[in-house]
Amino acid sequence: MTEENLEPTFVNQTEVYGSELRLDTEIKQTVTTADGSSVVTYKAFIKRNEGNGEAEVKIWPVDDRGVVIAGSEPIFENGAWKEELITKRKIKYVSRQRYPKPQNVAIEGLDKITTTTEERERTTIKLDIKGNGLPTQEYIDANTVDGVFTGNPVMPPYTLNGEEITYEKYKEIKTEQQNGVDVLQKYGVEVTEIIPATSTTVVEGPLFDQLQTKVTEYSRITNETPPAWAVKTELTRADEIRNEIARLKEEGFTKTGDEKSDKRKSTQFSQHIADLEKQLAIEEKKVEFNSQTNGTDNDMQGGSGVGERIKYAFDRDDEVTFKRPIKYPRDLSMQQDHMTIQCYTYEPPYSAEFTKTDENTNGGGGAAFGAQRGSPFRKKVGAPIILPMPNNIQDSNQRLWEESNMNNQALDAVRKSGSNTIFKSILSDIGLGQVTAMFDNIGSLVQTTSQQAGRADFAANKMSQIVADAGFDVSSDQILARTGGVIANSNTELLFAGVTLRSFEFQWLLTCRDDKEAHNIRMILRAFKEWSAPRKINKLTSGDPNAGGTGLAGGPSYFLGTPNVFKLRYETAGNKPILGLNKFKACALKDISINYTPEGQWMAYEGGQPTAYTMTLQFTELEPVYNTDYGKAIAQKDRREGEIADLEESFVVNQDDPSTSMIGY
Repeated sequence: MTEENLEPTFVNQTEVYGSELRLDTEIKQTVTTADGSSVVTYKAFIKRNEGNGEAEVKIWPVDDRGVVIAGSEPIFENGAWKEELITKRKIKYVSRQRYPKPQNVAIEGLDKITTTTEERERTTIKLDIKGNGLPTQEYIDANTVDGVFTGNPVMPPYTLNGEEITYEKYKEIKTEQQNGVDVLQKYGVEVTEIIPATSTTVVEGPLFDQLQTKVTEYSRITNETPPAWAVKTELTRADEIRNEIARLKEEGFTKTGDEKSDKRKSTQFSQHIADLEKQLAIEEKKVEFNSQTNGTDNDMQGGSGVGERIKYAFDRDDEVTFKRPIKYPRDLSMQQDHMTIQCYTYEPPYSAEFTKTDENTNGGGGAAFGAQRGSPFRKKVGAPIILPMPNNIQDSNQRLWEESNMNNQALDAVRKSGSNTIFKSILSDIGLGQVTAMFDNIGSLVQTTSQQAGRADFAANKMSQIVADAGFDVSSDQILARTGGVIANSNTELLFAGVTLRSFEFQWLLTCRDDKEAHNIRMILRAFKEWSAPRKINKLTSGDPNAGGTGLAGGPSYFLGTPNVFKLRYETAGNKPILGLNKFKACALKDISINYTPEGQWMAYEGGQPTAYTMTLQFTELEPVYNTDYGKAIAQKDRREGEIADLEESFVVNQDDPSTSMIGY
């Protein structure tokens, strides 16, 4: 086999079809054409839509080589199956037992769901207020005196629910609307509409669920926006109430024709919506409370826990944040390779462990499983900072290994102590521990001195002790080396001793080419300095929040809070991770160094603005890298997806697919 045969290849053009999604279910079905029937295999492909930035998924028919069949069309597109291209299952019942025998091949895992609605009336309250639009230039000229426009800013006709009104009335209603008056209830009219009957067929099922999962995983890894159809949402109580309110407002209430009865129903309808809106406000408060306290009640955690609540006393409303990503240089293209740095407030990763009991810790196993680490991110601090790729990119994954020695006598002692450990522990508890130790020593002495090497080692140890009693420090190894030219075998071994935390240092030369770029650079420098600074309490939780100067420069602070932490990412075009570079775990910014004279002398524009800076950032990861970090699965949902996710899934390496060979951490 030549070297060329070993190189994996793409059988389909990625720029046309995108990357292949490897599904667990093989998609195939019988397709009948004018030339006859045959079983066709299909493959799913995912590609970024340059228009909206979302991932676009299509399922195409392929030939025996896996190549998309020329001139074919996809059977799945934009989250929907094309029902006309799906082969219906044909079954023939055979034998007396009516055993079903398939007559063709149909796609496994598809369910057809048909929903119908009957024709009905819908009564709603609507408000339609209009002005004809902006005044013409002719009207403006005719109503301008000494350069001041004195006419109406909106041209007639003015209408309210289809009926003409004066400009004064139009202006009155608009003013009430701006002042918070419920103009819908005040000026709205009841409108009755006929909703036609509908019939909707949706093809979904286990295969569709599998597509949702695969697309979401892929989008998360590549940092792309998943399409709306692929996002599985679990509705909260607040979401359910919102949907119910929207449904009621959309459907309205059915009129009976009796004026008195309809008026009563209208009042009940409005009251029901008002009650739901009150419930929604309560649920939203619960969500806000739980997001801040984790919904627990513990001396150090939860609603009454000082350890939990005090974290929020360090948050500042005036902290540097960016509404949109800030870039250097300003014209940095997102099609170029770049580095993204996102700031987060700190969440103690093991804080949840202090509220757990043996019954609710890791399935009831208590401490036997170890402590579960959570995300160190609490919330985002604005938009990220995007910088060009730094020079001298490198990483070092060190592990602690230490030399360990254990001679044969020590090894034998460990071996003896390791036998019948529980029985010996019981004897020790009742005061007979010395008896068992004596018998162990006697047994060890007999066994050791039964061999010549053992006798020599025993004699050397005894001689060393006698000499030590005389005030001289002579080891048994020295005695053996001088008398027999040997030493005791120390069974030297290199043993794993622990983990280390990786550190990274990056440096950028930031050159100011104009005022706006100088502004961006100053904001970047300020942000890194402020975000990485130790935090003082910003406000007191009771009484005057700023009593004694709390939260002000030079003010007191009983505690110091942990500085903000960071998520770092090397990215290429489309904000995709660079497969050939390392990934990062959550990092602390341990040092920021700014050289204001990178040329070795003071150089500035008019007004004192330096022409350039050298910025050096030193980051250290908060958590060591483990072998499980190179696997695909991540234990906790909030650590793999969502705003506070701190871990990224790694591709499972496929030797025949270059797009899977990610270096990882």
